Amino acid sequence: MVEFTPIGDFKLISAVNLPQLIRQLSLLSDWFVAVWQNTGGDTRRDEVITNWRSRLEAIQRFRDQILAAEQEPDLTMDDSLMGQQRLRDFSVAY
Repeated sequence: MVEFTPIGDFKLISAVNLPQLIRQLSLLSDWFVAVWQNTGGDTRRDEVITNWRSRLEAIQRFRDQILAAEQEPDLTMDDSLMGQQRLRDFSVAY
């Protein structure tokens, strides 16, 4: 496995900043291992989708579903409580 952190180099760090350094290095190593495993030890060039990218894709899917639902003609305009049930049910968008 390749080196990806400056841990091997000598660093002088205060006790106040040590937890932040450990947290950053653990997050970096977690991300590195996830990419390493996903690409087969860096032998394949596969796209690794981050959690931000997956959130963006979910938002775009949700927006597309809302726009498609707005374009559909609403044949019945029922103002009763039971008629509004489908408007309150947000689970159909996921």
